[in-house]
Amino acid sequence: MRRLMTFIVRLWLDVQAESSSWEGEVECVSDNSAIQIHAPEELLAFIAAHTTVAPQSLPTGDLLPLKDG
Repeated sequence: MRRLMTFIVRLWLDVQAESSSWEGEVECVSDNSAIQIHAPEELLAFIAAHTTVAPQSLPTGDLLPLKDG
């Protein structure tokens, strides 16, 4: 069984800085939670925290049927 998870990632780049600089925000659409991020590891940790769920705790209302073929 699969479940669609949607994340919105917003990045602000500081193009005038001498070294690459950015900050951002990642939002999980299904539960409307969001955090500020400053490193790729923070983005990955947020996504991992929202996708490592025990199967019995998944809500059935958000499940989409699998397409054949």
